[in-house]
Amino acid sequence: MEIKPTQSSDVEYIVKHSTSRGEDAPPEVHFAVTVWHEDTPIIVGGFWFLTKNTAWCWMDWTDKATEHKIVAFRTVREFIDEMIEKRDIKRLMAAGHTDFQESIETMKHLGFRKESIMKNYFGDKDAYLYARIM
Repeated sequence: MEIKPTQSSDVEYIVKHSTSRGEDAPPEVHFAVTVWHEDTPIIVGGFWFLTKNTAWCWMDWTDKATEHKIVAFRTVREFIDEMIEKRDIKRLMAAGHTDFQESIETMKHLGFRKESIMKNYFGDKDAYLYARIM
């Protein structure tokens, strides 16, 4: 798998093939990348820095990414770990639907811990707040 800077066409592809229906992409992103597998974008994600050492992380996976879960998890985990080190991130946060089992598993595999429930985070749907504290 390969990580490249995100292009608008990557996001359009991901939205059409998203496992979360592409509803959760943030309105503004400070840093975004796309994970490619065999010339196909399979994961798009990014970081939104809230302070110098605190960032919000988001990602969206396609059905193609779930076909290659182990390699995809490893690729994303290594990239997140590298970003944490390079950017001196002390707190990395993410949100995930409370009723979306794949999101819950993904957060756990990426080293996040559940902190709380955020009511109506996704419109009328609740989300778990996850964090990785370094």
